[in-house]
Amino acid sequence: MSLLTACIAVTDMKAQSDMTFDPYAREPLPVGAPTWMREILDNPTGVNYRKMDSLFNYWLATDINARVKTLDRKPAVNFYRRWMKAYRPYVGTDGYIHLPTMQEHIDKLERQNKRTANMPMTRAAGIRQWRNIGPNTTKGKGSKPKDSQACVYRLSVSPQNPNILYCGTEMGVVFKTTDKGKNWKPCNALHNFGGPIFALQVDPNNANIVYAGGGQNFWKSTDGGESWELQHGIVGRVNSIRVSPENSQHLTICTGIIKGEAGGFYTSIDGGRSYQLRFRGVCHDHELQPGNPKRIYMLAKPSDDYEFLMYVSDDEGLSFRQVKLPVSNVVAGRLAVSEAPNGQDYVYALVNASYMGMDYGPYGGQGKPYILKSIDAGNTWTDQTERTTYKATFSPFVDEPQGGQGYFDMIVGASPLNPEHVIFGLCSSYRSVEGGKGWYRETAIGGYQKSEGMHPDMQDIVVCGNDTWICTDGGIKYSADFFATPGEDRHFGIYASEYVGFGQGWNEDVMVGGRWHNGNAVMTDRYGEGNSLYVSGVEQSTGHVMLSDNNKAFFRTGV
Repeated sequence: MSLLTACIAVTDMKAQSDMTFDPYAREPLPVGAPTWMREILDNPTGVNYRKMDSLFNYWLATDINARVKTLDRKPAVNFYRRWMKAYRPYVGTDGYIHLPTMQEHIDKLERQNKRTANMPMTRAAGIRQWRNIGPNTTKGKGSKPKDSQACVYRLSVSPQNPNILYCGTEMGVVFKTTDKGKNWKPCNALHNFGGPIFALQVDPNNANIVYAGGGQNFWKSTDGGESWELQHGIVGRVNSIRVSPENSQHLTICTGIIKGEAGGFYTSIDGGRSYQLRFRGVCHDHELQPGNPKRIYMLAKPSDDYEFLMYVSDDEGLSFRQVKLPVSNVVAGRLAVSEAPNGQDYVYALVNASYMGMDYGPYGGQGKPYILKSIDAGNTWTDQTERTTYKATFSPFVDEPQGGQGYFDMIVGASPLNPEHVIFGLCSSYRSVEGGKGWYRETAIGGYQKSEGMHPDMQDIVVCGNDTWICTDGGIKYSADFFATPGEDRHFGIYASEYVGFGQGWNEDVMVGGRWHNGNAVMTDRYGEGNSLYVSGVEQSTGHVMLSDNNKAFFRTGV
């Protein structure tokens, strides 16, 4: 057992003016990727962007499996597209990538947000020049609700008032609801957070105070999301944020992704006016013990180590001691605690362990999955995972062989009524009433294993009393019984779909397109503004309206 203590003043870290802003989270090269992609892996900012784009388009043109994104090609296709999307705004006339310093990036964000905050109203009708027309909701066949709406990364609920939640999307917009998710509205839709919302936390004592990790920046709102203030002193991806229920001035933050010098565990005792770096490394998640917020559980990889370890602090993060897990070579994980009256010493960890040195996925972390449990406040742990045929914990489709997509989609949440009840998930989600045990065919509640339950790819889960929300690549599901029965869609108004293809009629309001994560969709004025129809498909840049007959639309499937 080791004891780690650290107090590194944020001002002693490398000056932001010297740091290069890099919007790309470096990731391992997927199995089966074409050889030319290794150039991106070896030097993601040094390759010629236009050359890579030509090679990618040629690959799609000559490999039908890449075009239709079969399971063996999809990881490589998405690997390239994430790289392409991250660096596209920084490509110069010479075809090479030119990145700003971190300070230049922050200054640009501040200027843009000040400009949009003071944007004048248009002369006509007193409204802004652009307004959202959807999709605010997506329906399937027979006008049945379809949770292929928008990729929602994070959720946070107010324990004071569970009607109030905030959610953060992959497209970098924060939304708010005041009716448990039945209707959502954007929190200052024009605010630029600098990237996707990777972390979100409501102050447990004040629902108007909310913190967000957006892109590589940390933000705070004190007016329910109407305005946001950049929190200086924390640079890098924020993975988890917690506010002490005993003192709202006390914050704890986990940051870091795969590699990089900006990762670590931070504390603040003045509501975010200043921060101290207590642990240097990549910190994936942390939780406060219910009833004793000074006790912190953290899953982190020290800067000089190759695997994630479990740590416990008894002094609010001033120092940590390592505790042994029953699994080694952990490459990713998420944590959960229970607020059940008899379960405050329960801690769950969903982790992936590297298999023969592999570590793939959008943010790394693919490997063999495990669900772990502690019933003595994190001091000792047991492995609840079963691998036998008729008791296997994880579905053999995507989850069991590779741990889903690694750190990109992992959730775990414990019931506040019964600590033995836990929901966890990767590409599929599972509900156990035996402390993590159970056969996946009986415990699955959504994803590829039970697609009628909810969209695949689990992103986050929040629990408050009898209420539970799960967000996925397709939207949000709500349950009033911890998903003992199927949940219902709760994402009306979350319009942050990412269109990778688009077409429209020339003389009628008909719009079609292919959406990232959520397939092809059609919108017309006959459906009513904001309503869309899901018409199958995967992540294709497609959507064509026949000019001679706007009632006919076509979508490319890759063949």
